[in-house]
Amino acid sequence: GDGRGRFYAIAADGMGSGSEAQYESASALRLLTSFLKAGFGVRTALGILNSSMCLNMDNESYSTIDLLSVDLYTGRAELYKIGSAETLVYNGTETKTLSSVSAPAGIIESIHPDKKVLELKEGDVILMMTDGITEAGYARSKTDWIRSIMIKPHDDMSQLAKEVMDTALRKSRSIAKDDMSVIALRLMAL
Repeated sequence: GDGRGRFYAIAADGMGSGSEAQYESASALRLLTSFLKAGFGVRTALGILNSSMCLNMDNESYSTIDLLSVDLYTGRAELYKIGSAETLVYNGTETKTLSSVSAPAGIIESIHPDKKVLELKEGDVILMMTDGITEAGYARSKTDWIRSIMIKPHDDMSQLAKEVMDTALRKSRSIAKDDMSVIALRLMAL
């Protein structure tokens, strides 16, 4: 949270896998978090992050970004997607799949995030993940199996995230060809 009634969730996925990709992801997360805490707007923060990645002369650095910004007073949320895997939103009756067509950060000088506006209600569930999850067991993204897990009742979101992760690993025969991360969130009234 930013202390002003806004909650942020960020998933970053550096290109490739292993320690180098992990470093890219961690750097992107650290920078974005700093910019948002300093009071920058989301688009400005994403633009600065992209510029800094483009200017990294030592090595090419790319990262996909999923950034969810939720107004905790109204439930209005904005999801910014930059080259990222699908995000699923479940409202108790239907599941929406939100995807991205933009390039990852660090590739081109000016980025155009795919922005989705969501009117969240109490109990809505959001699942953000990297393509290591959505492509588990397949050559390309397939989210039907994730949807079937998501619509089952879960006591808490860590249980949902664990079930998605465990299933993705099983589908990949316990060999993660790509980095795998899952963020599961449920909107709750105080």
